[in-house]
Amino acid sequence: MNTKQKIILAAAEEFAEKGYTTTTTRDICRKVKMNTAAANYHFNTKQELYRQVFLYLFDSETDKSPNTEINIESFKDWETNIRKWILDFLLSMTSSSPLYRWRTILIAREMTNPSEIFPWLCDYYFKPFIVELQAYFEYIFPKKQNEEILYEVFSLLSQCLFYVQNRSIAEYAFGKQIYTKEKLSKIADHIYKSIETKIPMV
Repeated sequence: MNTKQKIILAAAEEFAEKGYTTTTTRDICRKVKMNTAAANYHFNTKQELYRQVFLYLFDSETDKSPNTEINIESFKDWETNIRKWILDFLLSMTSSSPLYRWRTILIAREMTNPSEIFPWLCDYYFKPFIVELQAYFEYIFPKKQNEEILYEVFSLLSQCLFYVQNRSIAEYAFGKQIYTKEKLSKIADHIYKSIETKIPMV
């Protein structure tokens, strides 16, 4: 692991634990036993380091990346794809891996207290997911206007994000086993059924 990667990983943990505003470059460098000159050499500013943290976390090979080319030829294709999308999203966003955990915390922080990079984050990460889901809902609800499609998109996202951002409540109600793949599959099925009831052709 090179110096740049070490700084990024330390920064991801610090930003997740303390938030962007509270975390200093000095805190990050202290964590990896380097002086601030090393961070300044690679990133110039704390804002750029923060942006690079998101790029690193999002571009992981194991990450769920949005699919911008939707190819659906039948309702069965649509059903299979949307079910998989929901489950993949839940598995990705609730993973116990430190990288996934830091990313989930950072996204939640940005949603409640946006930083200077929030517009970039929307364009780079949030918008592709929204566009992907729009394509799914446009297929199944061809007569709905764009605003109505967006309601469907955010309704689905809100259901998924509840289990991501309210983990303590879910574990209190269901028990810690709620975040196993088997249980998340059941949650994904339940979320899918909330869409299915509104589909005219089902």
